[in-house]
Order: sequence, then C-alpha cells, then structure tokens
Amino acid sequence: MNFFINGGLARTNSGVEHAILKRLQLFRDHDVPAMLVATDFFFDLHRNAVIWGLPESQLLGLHDWFIDARDFVGQGAPKLSDYPMPAGMVELPTGNAQLRQFAFDGQTTSLIDVNADANGDVYAVSYFDPTRRQTRAEWYDPRGFIIAEDRYIMLADKNVRESRAFYSPTGQLKMLYTMAHDRTDIDEFEMVSVFDYHGHDYQFFGSDELFRFFFDEINQAFGGANAFIADRGITEAWALNNMQTRAFKTFILHAGHLNDETAPNGLVNYNYQYEFDNIGDFNAVIVPTQIQLDRVANRFGYRERFFKIPVGMISDAVLSEPVKTSIERQPQTVVTVSRLDEAKQIDHLIDAMAIVHEQLPQAQLEIWGNGSDDGRLREQIARLDATEYVHLMGHTTAVLEKLANAQLFVAASRSEGFGLTMMEAESVGTPIIAYDALYGPREIVQPGVNGQLIGLHDTDNVQQMAHWIQHYLSNQQALEALMASTLEARLAYSETAVWQAWQNWLTTIAEWRQAK
Repeated sequence: MNFFINGGLARTNSGVEHAILKRLQLFRDHDVPAMLVATDFFFDLHRNAVIWGLPESQLLGLHDWFIDARDFVGQGAPKLSDYPMPAGMVELPTGNAQLRQFAFDGQTTSLIDVNADANGDVYAVSYFDPTRRQTRAEWYDPRGFIIAEDRYIMLADKNVRESRAFYSPTGQLKMLYTMAHDRTDIDEFEMVSVFDYHGHDYQFFGSDELFRFFFDEINQAFGGANAFIADRGITEAWALNNMQTRAFKTFILHAGHLNDETAPNGLVNYNYQYEFDNIGDFNAVIVPTQIQLDRVANRFGYRERFFKIPVGMISDAVLSEPVKTSIERQPQTVVTVSRLDEAKQIDHLIDAMAIVHEQLPQAQLEIWGNGSDDGRLREQIARLDATEYVHLMGHTTAVLEKLANAQLFVAASRSEGFGLTMMEAESVGTPIIAYDALYGPREIVQPGVNGQLIGLHDTDNVQQMAHWIQHYLSNQQALEALMASTLEARLAYSETAVWQAWQNWLTTIAEWRQAK
C-alpha cells in the first residue's frame, strides 16, 4: 500500500490537498493501491471525501481506526428540523436557517445551540451555563453518530477546552485527549489515551507518539513494508522517521525549502527543518521541479534519493475535452485562483488591472479563493474605485470551469513550490502571465510559448504585468497563437508523462522490498 499522510480533507483546501487528490486519482486510474491517511479530526471528513470525489476505499482516518468506525455506514446525521426540543426548554427565534437555540422558560439567552450545515444536517450541539459560558460541545459524524465531545473549564478568567473524547458508533469511549494551555491560552494536546484497542489501553504524550503508533499499526495491518509519503512534514515527519516497523519513508517538498530563496545556503523553511536535519533517515524525497531538486541535492547530498515528480497532472479526460477559443470565452477576462495570502501578492494584480482599466475599461479580473488577506484586498479595491472590474469571487470547486472561461491566468506569488493552478490553467489552454518566482513559475511558464514571465524583483513588475495583460487582451491574433502553443506545452504534465515519473519511485520501492 502507498499511504499519503496529511491532516485531512476540508471543504476548502490548499494546493497540498488538491495535489494529493490528483495523485490519488492517478494511482486509482492505474490500479495501484493508495490511500489518504488523515491524522487530524475533521467531523465532516467523509462528507468532504464525497464532495471531492474521493472513494472510501482510498480514505483512512486515524480516529476511524481507533474508534472502530472504518466500515461504518450509518443513516446520516439528524436533520436540524427534526432535532427534538429538550425537555423543560423553549425554542428561541434565531433568524438563521442553520441554527436552533433552546433555553429554559423565561431565559433570554440560549443554553443549547444546535448548528447545521447548508443541507440542514446537524454537525454540532453546544451547551452553555446561564452566563453564556460554553461548557461542552458534541460533534456529529455525517454518518449519523456523535463522534466527539469537547469539555470546557474556566482558566485565568478565560473559557478553555479541557478535553476532547471520541466515541465509537455504538457510544463506547475509545479515545481521550487532555489539553495543556500555554500563556497564550492556545490549547495543545498533552496526553492522548486510547481505550480497548485490541483489548489493551494505551497512553501517548502528544500527537507525535500517537501518530508513530498509528503508522506502525496500519503498516502491519497492510502486510508491512509499505510506502509512506509525508505531505505536511511539520506534523508527520518525526512520527514517520521513528516508526518501529519497516517502511519506505518519503517526504514531498510542496513549497520553497528556504526562508529566503535568493540565498541558496540560507535558513531552511521551518516546515522542512526536521526532514533536512534527518535526511539520511528517509528513503526518498520528491521534488516537483528540476530547479529545486538541483538546489537541495547540491546542498544536502543524497542525490540518488531525489525524484522529480510534478505534484499535479492533467488527466486524459481533460486532454480529450474540446478547448474554447478566445472568442468563446468571457471577453477581456483575466483570472487568478489562489489562497488570499500576503505572500501571493494579489494586491499587485489589482494594481495592474487598475492600469489596464485606463486603456481597456471592459477588462475584468476575477479573483477566486479565500484567506486572511481578504479584508485588505477589499479595502484596496474600494480605494482604487475598482469594484466594477475587480471581483473577489470567493471559493470555488469548479476551478477548471473558471479557468476555461478566462482569456488569461495571472499570478504574482513571491514563491511557488510548483503552482498547481498554473498547470490547471495550461490544461484548458489558458495562457499564464506570472512573476518569475522560484520554483514552479520558472519551470512551467515558457515565455512566448504558454505565457510570459516577469522579473519578481523588477521595480516595474506591476507595470510589466499590466503591459502583457493589455497586449493580449487587445490583440486577438497574438492571444490565439499563444493559446495554441499552450495546448502543446501542457503535454509535459499529461497523465502519461507524470505517471512515468512516478514509475521511477515505484521501481525503487520494489527494489528496496527485495533487498530486505
């Protein structure tokens, strides 16, 4: 089995999760066993898997494993409309279709909040004392049972979580997390207890030890000598490296490995510090671009353990679909799909569109995604009086559709380990205008072939971005020519090409197994 380790799967995900989903699809299409191993608690993990098209056969959750819920199907979570009114209480009006509140007769604040998702399925029930201090919360698994319960206490005049208990579908206590609180009142797991696991109880100090035990258990359950890939090393690498059973251990670089990519011997990105400090203990390292592979191999050695494998791929189904011409797309529409984070420099794109607008008043910029920079970007759009042509569109699961409707894709990130959305833009024939950032843009974008690159640190980079946007939006012949060559360039990331890259890694694992 090939285990891809990650925290989990949410309704909105980062590029890491999207890369894992594409990898799982690739392995599924080629009948090679692979599973997403979810180590964190997501109450809606199984519903999210359905949303993202991940079959249950490729999903393995840590909590499902220890609470005996792997094969549980259930009848679904209770509906908000059917939730029974607690005895002796009355319902308060909320004006919210996803919330019901109950209180004792005569109370004006709720003592019980029942929360539901957009489908009306209950996912959490919160309990409060008469002062509106939360005392506990129940979490519903979408399959129809209470999977977890949080309890809260007062600590230094603040209400903090004391514990989280996990229950089996039959209501048996199976796991208990107790919390420690630092001076910032951020709760951290201090001890994890596992009850009646194969007839024994276990205690672990922190999640690292729990993860290590879990990895060893699934390794043995699936026959031993399995392959593990850590997609988020900061939370998984120690546990993977300290497994007690034989496993082929790999980590993937999804981002730049340095704090400052202009200093090849500078400080290592803290997300990968443990891996590089212990690189000799890992069997393989997967790097999505040749540029980054050369840099890390030259600095840390072990070149024979490095594999260049793109973290995404363009499926045969996408390649077989007809591609819209420029005139079939939304006219003069530019798009970006990104987490709204300061490092993505979306503000540069907005400034560039303000320049374009002066010459092409019909040009539009659609920004798909969400994140912490949302408020600042909205202020910028308002300040530039750009609300008519710059649009924060929010999250979408229909990424390819949005990209296929645009005439250009733009990106201004300071750093990209790969740049999955650039590859997706290329997949539907949408040319890319991007800053020449390490590492993905420099490898994916071929100037004049599938887009244009702009010097990341050029003092006039915003003006250059505006120039290229205006050039192609106002020159249909040039745009059509660029789109045609983009369709040729995308074959470098076809399912066939990327699967061939994975063959080298799979062959190495087969040789490792034979050499035991």
